[in-house]
Amino acid sequence: MLKNTVFLIAMTCLISCGSSSKSLSKDSDNIHLDAEVCTEGEARSTVLFVRNNNDFEWKDVDLRLAKGGKNYLLGLAGMHVTDSRIDTFDLPPQSTTLAPPFKDATKFTGRGEGIRKDSTHGAPLIRLSNFSNIESATIKLGIPGQPTWVGPVTKCN
Repeated sequence: MLKNTVFLIAMTCLISCGSSSKSLSKDSDNIHLDAEVCTEGEARSTVLFVRNNNDFEWKDVDLRLAKGGKNYLLGLAGMHVTDSRIDTFDLPPQSTTLAPPFKDATKFTGRGEGIRKDSTHGAPLIRLSNFSNIESATIKLGIPGQPTWVGPVTKCN
C-alpha cells in the first residue's frame, strides 16, 4: 500500500511538474509585449513596420490598425466579429531579423456603416488605401492568454 502511495505521488509530481504546455499557458498570461509600430514615407508611398522588441518570436500575430475613426484588420473583415478571416503571421525578434515592411495597405479591411442590420448585404467592405496617418495599432498573439499590445503609430527613426 505504501509503495502504491509513493508511486502515485511520484507520478503526480512528474505529470504536474514536467508538463511544458501548462507552464507555457500559465506564463503567457504574464507576457509583456515590447513593440514598435511606425511608418516611413509620405502619402501613398508610406510603408508600415511592426517591430518585435522582445527576445522571443511572436506566433500567430493578429494585427489591427485604427485610422480616421475606423478599425482595420489584416485579412477580411466579416459581417460579424466571428465571420472575419484574420491573416496572422509570425515575427522574429528585431534583434535577430529586421522587420519587413507592409507595403500593401489594401490587405487591411474594415466595415463601413451598415444600411440595415437585417440586410443580407450588411455594411460595405472598406479597404485601407494607404498607411499615412495611422493613429494606433493593436497586436495580439495567438497563444493562451492572448498577450496584447496597443499603442500609437509613429514615424520611424
